[in-house]
Order: sequence, then structure tokens, then C-alpha cells
Amino acid sequence: MKHLVALLNSHIEGDDERFLSVALQVAATEAREGRTEEAERLRDLVQKARDQRRNRPVTAQQTPIPLARPKGELSALVGSAYPKIRLSDMVLAEDAAGAAATAVRRSGWEPSVGHAPDLVPSSPRLAQCEHELATDPIGAQDRLRVALVGVAERYDDVIIDCPPSLGLLTVNALFAADRVLIVAEPAAWSIDGVEQILRNVRRIADRQSGRPEVAGIVVNRLARTRDGAYWHEQLGQTHGDLVMEPAITLRAAVAEAAAQSLPIHLLRRDGASEAGDQFAALARSLEVDRSAPAVSSLPQPRIDLSVAVGSTAGSTEF
Repeated sequence: MKHLVALLNSHIEGDDERFLSVALQVAATEAREGRTEEAERLRDLVQKARDQRRNRPVTAQQTPIPLARPKGELSALVGSAYPKIRLSDMVLAEDAAGAAATAVRRSGWEPSVGHAPDLVPSSPRLAQCEHELATDPIGAQDRLRVALVGVAERYDDVIIDCPPSLGLLTVNALFAADRVLIVAEPAAWSIDGVEQILRNVRRIADRQSGRPEVAGIVVNRLARTRDGAYWHEQLGQTHGDLVMEPAITLRAAVAEAAAQSLPIHLLRRDGASEAGDQFAALARSLEVDRSAPAVSSLPQPRIDLSVAVGSTAGSTEF
């Protein structure tokens, strides 16, 4: 019944993506109860719908139809225009306190326990926003912090997902955050990337009375190779207790859950349960206050390249 209610709500609100996400949850429920054929049919239909939306050509019927077009003398006084950006793009458009409140949406997930998280959705245009922020000499780095004023206080936790870069969007997230969780892959370039983000956290914390703190470093996509094990060890030796356990193992199930917009624990396939346990263990670790102040100095890693180079033996994906 809850899935039916969610489907009707998303249909009434015109939220096609949420409608399809709920349909995938129904498919997961069907698969869990042994009705695999029905589950596969639902997944295929959702994928077909998404493919059709992605490949749909823009036609005249898709352009906005004016509700009222000024005529006569009124046309010289009143004009009509339609926004070219989404509501979520407007959160960082102006330096306005609490602007994020207008963009909060309900998630399409229907959890069996608790309630679905709210989210502020985005669009590809957010990447362009970084160039626009760069033109603001004052306040470009803390637009997000200002936008969350009065909004973040409504929730126990607010998670800010960042792009894999050190640009202004990530800097905005660091200014808005209380704690920073760094995600790194066990690879040669990750050592340098982690040190750069720690350096940025330290500089921002110096300007904000020690905020944000470093919650830890999560090792992601750890493959069962000598190369992966080596760089995992290097991260541990360089950053010590900041590296959290367990590491997230490289699994096809994680990528599939992301592609289907499903929580990993709702996916029914090999490796999903193990991945869910790893994420749950990390979540429990974060509940303990293990945050470290922003580091004042960064260790210099000693890397034996003779061991690291050419050591990719037998990669296996689970």
C-alpha cells in the first residue's frame, strides 16, 4: 500500500523520476518475495521509460505555453518570461539566507523503517554555477552555508555530496560543513588528492575557529589486487587513525544500486548484502565522535615505487 501511495503522489506532483524510483522499489520487493519474473519485467519497463525520456527529441509541444499574453497598450507595460534554470540551481544563485528551503524535495525511497530522507536535487547546470561563483569577489566561498541557514537545523544530519574536485563547489561545502568525510580510492593519485583536501580543510578551519573537523578517510572501491592493497596500506601509514574501517570493496552490486537509484540493502544480487554491511559498519563508526581537528601539518609519504609499479595481479570483481 505504501508503494501505491508513493506512486500516486509522484504522479500527482508530476515527478517522473520519483515515480520510476518507486517502481524499482516495487520490483525489489517482488524479487525479495520470490516473484523474479514480475521483478524483471518491472525493471525492464523502468529502463525502457528512462531510455525513452533520455532519447526524446525536443518538439514544439514541449515548449511552454503562455498562460496570458499581454495585448494592446498593456503589452508595452507588462512582459512575460519563463525561467531557463531549475529551482535547485537558484540555491547558489544569490547570497540569500535560507535559500535552500525552497528547493527541498521528498526522496522517492520508501524505507521499511523510519522515513525517507529529504533532498535538494540538482542538475547538470550546477557545473556552470562554479564559473558564475568565481565572478563574485565577496561571498563566493560560503553561498551554500548561507543558503542552509535555518534549514540545516530542521534535521539531525545533513549530507553534502561533493564533486571529485577542489573547486569552488567543494569549497562551498567545506565552509558549510561541521565535519568532513574524505572518500579516496586506493591509487597513486589518491595520496596527493587526500593531502590537498586536508590542506584546504585546514585553511578553512583556521578562518572558522576550527570548523570543519575531519571525520575520517574512507577507502572506496578497494579491489583484491596487490596494487590496491599496497595503496590502501600507504593511505593508512600516511594518515594513521583517520583512515576508517572497513574499506568499501569494489563490487558490481554498488554500481548497480546507484544505477537503479536504490539503497544497497534493497538490491537483491550477489555482493549487495556484504556491501550493505560495510556501509552500515562505517555509519556506526561515524556515530562515535572520532573527529579530529583540521591537521596543522601534513605528513610526507614515503613511497617505494619499485613495489607499487606493475603489481596489478589477478583482479576479481564481486
